[in-house]
Amino acid sequence: MKRTIVIVLALISCVVAEAQLRTIKPYYVFKVPNISAATYSGEFCDEDNPLYMDLYAPAPSWYDCGEVDNIAASSALRSQGSASYKVGNILDFNHETAWVEGVKGYGVGQWIEFQGVRGGQITTINILNGYVKSDKAWNENSRVRLLKVYCNGEPLCILELNNSRSLQCFVVEELLDSYGVKTFRFEILDVYPGTKYQDTVISEIYFGGYCE
Repeated sequence: MKRTIVIVLALISCVVAEAQLRTIKPYYVFKVPNISAATYSGEFCDEDNPLYMDLYAPAPSWYDCGEVDNIAASSALRSQGSASYKVGNILDFNHETAWVEGVKGYGVGQWIEFQGVRGGQITTINILNGYVKSDKAWNENSRVRLLKVYCNGEPLCILELNNSRSLQCFVVEELLDSYGVKTFRFEILDVYPGTKYQDTVISEIYFGGYCE
Protein backbone atom coordinates (compact mmCIF):
# COMPACT_ATOMS: atom_id res chain seq x y z
CA MET A 1 0.00 0.00 0.00
CA LYS A 2 2.79 2.44 0.91
CA ARG A 3 4.56 1.72 -2.36
CA THR A 4 1.37 2.47 -4.31
CA ILE A 5 0.98 5.81 -2.51
CA VAL A 6 4.59 6.75 -3.29
CA ILE A 7 4.13 5.95 -7.00
CA VAL A 8 0.90 7.95 -7.17
CA LEU A 9 2.52 10.95 -5.45
CA ALA A 10 5.48 10.77 -7.86
CA LEU A 11 3.13 10.77 -10.86
CA ILE A 12 1.20 13.74 -9.44
CA SER A 13 4.48 15.63 -8.93
CA CYS A 14 5.47 15.01 -12.57
CA VAL A 15 2.09 16.24 -13.83
CA VAL A 16 2.26 19.38 -11.67
CA ALA A 17 5.85 20.12 -12.74
CA GLU A 18 4.91 19.76 -16.42
CA ALA A 19 1.89 22.02 -15.96
CA GLN A 20 4.20 24.75 -14.61
CA LEU A 21 6.41 24.71 -17.70
CA ARG A 22 5.91 27.61 -20.08
CA THR A 23 4.21 26.70 -23.36
CA ILE A 24 5.53 28.61 -26.37
CA LYS A 25 3.78 29.02 -29.72
CA PRO A 26 5.64 29.81 -32.96
CA TYR A 27 6.32 33.48 -33.53
CA TYR A 28 6.65 32.88 -37.27
CA VAL A 29 5.12 30.27 -39.59
CA PHE A 30 6.07 29.83 -43.26
CA LYS A 31 4.03 27.45 -45.41
CA VAL A 32 6.31 24.98 -47.20
CA PRO A 33 6.00 25.50 -50.99
CA ASN A 34 5.99 22.59 -53.42
CA ILE A 35 9.62 23.09 -54.47
CA SER A 36 12.03 20.14 -54.51
CA ALA A 37 15.39 20.01 -52.75
CA ALA A 38 17.03 19.55 -56.16
CA THR A 39 15.46 22.80 -57.38
CA TYR A 40 16.53 24.67 -54.24
CA SER A 41 20.08 23.35 -54.66
CA GLY A 42 20.24 24.44 -58.30
CA GLU A 43 20.03 27.98 -59.61
CA PHE A 44 17.00 28.81 -57.49
CA CYS A 45 17.20 32.09 -55.56
CA ASP A 46 14.51 33.71 -53.45
CA GLU A 47 15.63 35.77 -50.48
CA ASP A 48 12.02 36.03 -49.28
CA ASN A 49 11.81 32.25 -48.86
CA PRO A 50 13.16 31.42 -45.36
CA LEU A 51 13.26 27.71 -46.12
CA TYR A 52 15.62 28.36 -49.01
CA MET A 53 17.67 30.90 -47.06
CA ASP A 54 18.04 28.64 -44.00
CA LEU A 55 18.71 25.27 -45.64
CA TYR A 56 20.02 25.81 -49.17
CA ALA A 57 21.38 29.32 -49.77
CA PRO A 58 25.11 30.00 -49.24
CA ALA A 59 24.16 32.63 -46.66
CA PRO A 60 25.52 33.12 -43.12
CA SER A 61 23.77 31.11 -40.41
CA TRP A 62 24.29 29.97 -36.83
CA TYR A 63 26.12 26.91 -38.19
CA ASP A 64 28.92 29.06 -39.58
CA CYS A 65 30.27 29.25 -36.04
CA GLY A 66 28.02 26.89 -34.09
CA GLU A 67 28.45 23.13 -33.85
CA VAL A 68 26.47 20.06 -32.82
CA ASP A 69 28.74 17.14 -31.89
CA ASN A 70 26.14 14.39 -32.11
CA ILE A 71 22.43 13.72 -32.52
CA ALA A 72 20.81 10.76 -30.77
CA ALA A 73 17.26 9.43 -30.66
CA SER A 74 15.27 7.04 -28.51
CA SER A 75 14.20 5.15 -31.65
CA ALA A 76 13.97 5.37 -35.42
CA LEU A 77 11.81 3.58 -37.97
CA ARG A 78 13.69 0.98 -39.98
CA SER A 79 14.60 1.89 -43.55
CA GLN A 80 12.10 0.85 -46.21
CA GLY A 81 13.82 0.25 -49.52
CA SER A 82 15.86 3.34 -50.36
CA ALA A 83 13.97 5.47 -47.84
CA SER A 84 15.85 6.09 -44.59
CA TYR A 85 14.29 7.53 -41.43
CA LYS A 86 17.44 7.76 -39.29
CA VAL A 87 17.96 10.47 -36.71
CA GLY A 88 20.68 12.13 -38.80
CA ASN A 89 17.95 13.28 -41.19
CA ILE A 90 16.76 15.72 -38.55
CA LEU A 91 19.73 18.02 -39.26
CA ASP A 92 20.85 17.33 -42.83
CA PHE A 93 19.55 20.63 -44.28
CA ASN A 94 17.22 18.78 -46.64
CA HIS A 95 13.48 19.28 -46.18
CA GLU A 96 12.63 16.12 -48.13
CA THR A 97 14.23 13.73 -45.60
CA ALA A 98 12.90 13.07 -42.11
CA TRP A 99 13.34 11.35 -38.77
CA VAL A 100 10.51 8.96 -37.93
CA GLU A 101 10.18 7.50 -34.43
CA GLY A 102 10.28 3.72 -34.41
CA VAL A 103 7.92 2.46 -31.69
CA LYS A 104 4.39 1.12 -31.88
CA GLY A 105 1.73 3.81 -31.72
CA TYR A 106 2.19 7.54 -32.05
CA GLY A 107 5.62 7.79 -30.42
CA VAL A 108 4.62 9.79 -27.35
CA GLY A 109 7.64 9.84 -25.05
CA GLN A 110 10.15 9.37 -27.88
CA TRP A 111 12.91 11.95 -28.14
CA ILE A 112 15.74 13.47 -30.14
CA GLU A 113 18.84 14.83 -28.40
CA PHE A 114 21.34 17.38 -29.72
CA GLN A 115 24.60 16.77 -27.87
CA GLY A 116 27.63 19.05 -27.60
CA VAL A 117 25.88 22.17 -28.88
CA ARG A 118 28.35 25.03 -28.85
CA GLY A 119 29.50 28.16 -30.64
CA GLY A 120 27.29 31.07 -31.62
CA GLN A 121 24.43 32.54 -29.66
CA ILE A 122 21.16 30.69 -30.24
CA THR A 123 18.07 32.85 -30.64
CA THR A 124 15.53 30.50 -32.26
CA ILE A 125 14.54 26.86 -32.62
CA ASN A 126 13.23 26.14 -36.11
CA ILE A 127 11.13 23.07 -36.89
CA LEU A 128 9.75 21.47 -40.03
CA ASN A 129 6.94 19.49 -38.44
CA GLY A 130 5.75 16.31 -40.15
CA TYR A 131 6.87 14.73 -43.41
CA VAL A 132 6.94 17.98 -45.36
CA LYS A 133 8.39 16.64 -48.62
CA SER A 134 4.87 16.54 -50.12
CA ASP A 135 1.25 17.27 -49.20
CA LYS A 136 0.46 13.54 -49.44
CA ALA A 137 3.29 12.43 -47.12
CA TRP A 138 2.46 15.19 -44.65
CA ASN A 139 -1.21 14.29 -44.44
CA GLU A 140 -0.71 10.53 -44.21
CA ASN A 141 1.85 10.64 -41.37
CA SER A 142 1.42 11.96 -37.83
CA ARG A 143 2.93 15.26 -36.70
CA VAL A 144 3.96 16.66 -33.32
CA ARG A 145 1.53 18.84 -31.39
CA LEU A 146 3.52 19.32 -28.18
CA LEU A 147 7.31 19.03 -27.91
CA LYS A 148 9.01 19.23 -24.51
CA VAL A 149 12.46 20.84 -24.51
CA TYR A 150 15.20 19.98 -22.01
CA CYS A 151 18.51 21.81 -21.62
CA ASN A 152 21.29 19.85 -19.93
CA GLY A 153 18.70 17.42 -18.59
CA GLU A 154 16.46 20.08 -17.05
CA PRO A 155 12.96 20.79 -18.44
CA LEU A 156 12.98 24.16 -20.18
CA CYS A 157 9.65 24.68 -21.96
CA ILE A 158 7.00 23.08 -24.15
CA LEU A 159 6.68 24.02 -27.81
CA GLU A 160 3.13 23.99 -29.18
CA LEU A 161 3.32 23.35 -32.91
CA ASN A 162 0.71 24.24 -35.52
CA ASN A 163 -0.93 21.46 -37.47
CA SER A 164 0.34 22.80 -40.77
CA ARG A 165 2.90 21.84 -43.40
CA SER A 166 5.21 24.67 -42.51
CA LEU A 167 8.46 25.95 -41.11
CA GLN A 168 7.75 27.02 -37.53
CA CYS A 169 10.14 29.29 -35.63
CA PHE A 170 10.21 29.57 -31.84
CA VAL A 171 11.93 32.17 -29.68
CA VAL A 172 13.04 30.69 -26.35
CA GLU A 173 14.29 33.55 -24.19
CA GLU A 174 16.43 31.28 -22.02
CA LEU A 175 18.57 30.44 -25.06
CA LEU A 176 19.64 34.05 -25.52
CA ASP A 177 22.45 33.41 -23.02
CA SER A 178 23.24 29.92 -24.27
CA TYR A 179 27.00 30.12 -24.71
CA GLY A 180 28.97 27.07 -23.59
CA VAL A 181 28.47 23.41 -24.34
CA LYS A 182 24.82 22.37 -24.08
CA THR A 183 22.62 19.32 -24.59
CA PHE A 184 19.08 19.85 -25.88
CA ARG A 185 16.46 17.10 -25.83
CA PHE A 186 13.13 17.30 -27.66
CA GLU A 187 10.48 14.87 -26.35
CA ILE A 188 7.14 14.15 -28.04
CA LEU A 189 4.24 14.83 -25.65
CA ASP A 190 1.28 14.85 -28.03
CA VAL A 191 0.60 14.47 -31.75
CA TYR A 192 -1.75 15.27 -34.61
CA PRO A 193 -2.72 11.86 -36.07
CA GLY A 194 -2.03 11.13 -39.73
CA THR A 195 -4.74 9.90 -42.06
CA LYS A 196 -2.91 6.63 -42.82
CA TYR A 197 0.07 6.06 -40.48
CA GLN A 198 0.55 6.43 -36.74
CA ASP A 199 4.28 7.08 -37.27
CA THR A 200 5.18 10.56 -36.03
CA VAL A 201 7.58 12.50 -38.24
CA ILE A 202 9.82 15.55 -37.90
CA SER A 203 11.65 16.62 -41.05
CA GLU A 204 14.11 19.10 -39.57
CA ILE A 205 15.10 20.82 -36.33
CA TYR A 206 17.82 23.46 -36.46
CA PHE A 207 18.98 26.48 -34.49
CA GLY A 208 19.04 30.08 -35.57
CA GLY A 209 21.25 32.82 -34.19
CA TYR A 210 24.51 34.58 -34.83
CA CYS A 211 28.20 34.71 -34.03
CA GLU A 212 30.04 37.31 -32.00
